Amino acid sequence: MNKFLLVPGILLFLTSICLSVQISQNNLVGKWTFVYWMEDGDETSKRDINLVMDFKDDGTVVTEMGKKTGNANYKVEGETIIYSDKRGKQVWKVISSVPGKSFKVNHKGALMYFQK
Repeated sequence: MNKFLLVPGILLFLTSICLSVQISQNNLVGKWTFVYWMEDGDETSKRDINLVMDFKDDGTVVTEMGKKTGNANYKVEGETIIYSDKRGKQVWKVISSVPGKSFKVNHKGALMYFQK
């Protein structure tokens, strides 16, 4: 009987590890394109953004949209990116990540998708 309880317990443990998404500052450094924004998974609210964000290893971010550029700061804490610009601090919870390729964050219920 205990064998039958062990397998679901192991599966539950492995699932919790997989759902905990970690991102490191080293994985984040480089140019990323903020591709789109979508509110609460609602496909009809999807907006193309196409903002280039260059995350530097010193914790700064240079944004480029056409000829306009901007500056911001960021800090990585576990599965969270703390992004600060002239509008203030934003907390982005990383919900999925393919290191060096793409990541998705949740910011106040909105999904933000980034790719290299």
